[in-house]
Amino acid sequence: MTVIAILLAVGGRLVLRGEGLEGELFIRLFGGVFPQLIPPARSLSDAVFKVQKGAASLDRIEEVLKADLQVIEAASPAVFSFDEAIQFKDVQFSLFRIGRTGFEWGSTWRFRREKR
Repeated sequence: MTVIAILLAVGGRLVLRGEGLEGELFIRLFGGVFPQLIPPARSLSDAVFKVQKGAASLDRIEEVLKADLQVIEAASPAVFSFDEAIQFKDVQFSLFRIGRTGFEWGSTWRFRREKR
């Protein structure tokens, strides 16, 4: 799309100045040269888009890594042992961002003890 816009801009400028191309040269350029410019230009455009997308991902990752970690420890933690398995039911996680509402999700985890 960008290549076509550039071609239209350059061609429009030539026409407005009265410096249009002659018929045979126009056919050669438009039919032979310009179509070969489109794939490299598209690849360049895709590469720029992917770099911008990667930079945005890096910003989000850095935001998570630099966030303050707040772990609230229990005042008197329970000590326990298990023989068969241990299961955590409805474990809740909550993530909040400054100025935005957060989201929560819960899950149940079960860990079996290895038999020796």
